[in-house]
Amino acid sequence: VALPAPEDVIDDAKRAARQTVDDVVRAHPELAAVEFTLEAIAGPPGPVLVEASEDADLLVLGHRGRGSLRSALLGSVGLHCVLHATCPVTVVRPAAATARTPAAAQA
Repeated sequence: VALPAPEDVIDDAKRAARQTVDDVVRAHPELAAVEFTLEAIAGPPGPVLVEASEDADLLVLGHRGRGSLRSALLGSVGLHCVLHATCPVTVVRPAAATARTPAAAQA
């Protein structure tokens, strides 16, 4: 199986990211005034993000912790960025799943 060309992977990543941003802005129109830069760069994520932080006011990273203990820890990319970025780093975790209401509380 042939691997796609790096340029194709980057273009696909940019399209997916742009679609996500557009969806969020549609759901939250007040965010349309927020200025941001969307880039897709090939390379090892930690060093690429640290290099990008040199010209940034803030580096925002997603976190996809798995399980209760692992979700409390930063992954290797997040840790690398927190330790080496030249600007503040914010790690955004997914929203907690809505807890189920016990049947007794519904009565």
